[in-house]
Amino acid sequence: MITEEVDRERIFSDIKRVFIKASSRLLFENDENDKLKYPLRLDKYFSDRLAREICDLRTIGIRNRILISGGAELAGMMEYSCDKNSYNGMTEQEMLRHKQFFTSIGWNTVINQYRKSFGDCNQKIGSVLLTSEDFNSEEHAENIINVHKTAKGIGALLIYNNNDATSTAELGGYSENDQLTADFAITYKKFNKKFDLSYGNDLVIFLSEYPFCDKNPSKHEDAKIIPVIYCPISDHIMNLADEGMKQKIYATGKLGNNGIVSVIVKGKYSKNYRDIIIPLLKGEPLGTLVLPRGYKKLS
Repeated sequence: MITEEVDRERIFSDIKRVFIKASSRLLFENDENDKLKYPLRLDKYFSDRLAREICDLRTIGIRNRILISGGAELAGMMEYSCDKNSYNGMTEQEMLRHKQFFTSIGWNTVINQYRKSFGDCNQKIGSVLLTSEDFNSEEHAENIINVHKTAKGIGALLIYNNNDATSTAELGGYSENDQLTADFAITYKKFNKKFDLSYGNDLVIFLSEYPFCDKNPSKHEDAKIIPVIYCPISDHIMNLADEGMKQKIYATGKLGNNGIVSVIVKGKYSKNYRDIIIPLLKGEPLGTLVLPRGYKKLS
């Protein structure tokens, strides 16, 4: 039996800043088999619940909240009534160009849905598109952090995504913004000297389509969630992950090697009004906790 080994409530007690990454498919309705439903439809219930929880983070003292969201490509496909077979017969280059087009169209749709959901919580939002190159330039990176801090100061919430019209990073390597999220959190920590001496002030939550288990949960009913991973990430852990999950594990490992705690948790809200983010921060053993390099020595 897999058991929890750490005191999550203590680990999360000093969190000052939370990054939340929402996987693309979470923004769309599922069928009865928990798979993406076609024709595509935005899941208003998900965006409403996510917005409410992010706004409610203020009630537990967390006012620095960063949302990174996918969903643009699927939203663009939805606008043109496309389905999972729409790319069949295309060359790799044709597929890439169509994906870039769909993300360009779809991001407005995603943001409009978020604007409605956060508007119901009296929270104003904005949108920022980034590329991997932004984090390779100190000047660009500092500008990103300063814009975020300004928005936070006036009470606005910025939602981030990869700029697929000018960069193929997400489509060809960033994997639904997982690496973008890691780079953002690491960069913020670098420019926020006040908290650099501690690993306990930042948390990155990956809201995933499915949890990280010892077996593929879609194929094995007896699959069990892996509750804790310690950095550096072992080959054994990497070998348990499928291709989509490997990108998340790689991102959490990168975060852990830079002193940042992260969690991978199934992010689809159930209809019984069960919250995810707030209970997690209060110490409930939800999802997979990834602890930074050297944590055992400090615990």
